[in-house]
Amino acid sequence: MSLFDEFVEIFRFADLFNTFQSAKRDDADELMRILKESRSKYARWEAAEALGRIGDNRATDLLIESLADKKPYVRWKSAEALGEIKAPGAVAPLIATLNNKDEDWSVRKAAAESLGKIGDERAVDPLIKAMAYSELSLYSDLEHDYSRYGAMLALGWIGDTRAVDPLIEALEDDDLIVRWGAAIALGMIGDERAVDPLIKALRDENWNVQKTAAEALGKIGDQRAITPLEEMLLDEDGYVRKTAEDVLEEMRSL
Repeated sequence: MSLFDEFVEIFRFADLFNTFQSAKRDDADELMRILKESRSKYARWEAAEALGRIGDNRATDLLIESLADKKPYVRWKSAEALGEIKAPGAVAPLIATLNNKDEDWSVRKAAAESLGKIGDERAVDPLIKAMAYSELSLYSDLEHDYSRYGAMLALGWIGDTRAVDPLIEALEDDDLIVRWGAAIALGMIGDERAVDPLIKALRDENWNVQKTAAEALGKIGDQRAITPLEEMLLDEDGYVRKTAEDVLEEMRSL
């Protein structure tokens, strides 16, 4: 496609954008036709997203097919949509997408998060493996391991305690978004094995990790966290101090 043709397609897509955004369940058949037949990657992308927003199960098979679309944007939105629909029949294809190391990181992240939204325990082991796979390298332009973060969120949503030890280990990762994701997931799972590692994470160099570790400790509710949280009231970061104050108030009211 020439640069001129690309601009034409973008402007045509802009005209259709509001239509996609306002799509309703009655529009599902037309959206599926667009996803299947349109030559425009932008139209297929928006059709997939709209089908997920509508949540019509009839789109499941077509969205699974679209996981093999030639454009990563379409594969990304198709993977996301399957999670919005919570389609049990999509678990195996989403696991296959997650396991495909040649796939774009955005598609793998979407596949991971959709597996978490579906909540099928078949996804736990593949998600744990995905959580350990770093896409950062000398040849990568990524700043953070976003697909690992997506796998951690998914494990938190599923809530299976098999993920606790790997998540605790991830609290020590070099990538702050991985440490952040681990703290979020451990808070959702609520296993007391995470209390001491999360207390240690209160002293993380990144304020967002500190804040999330405090919130996770509040969700677990173990009294061992009281004194470390009180010490956070003197932290130099205002967001960290406010989070510690809120968590302490909630824990003391239990």
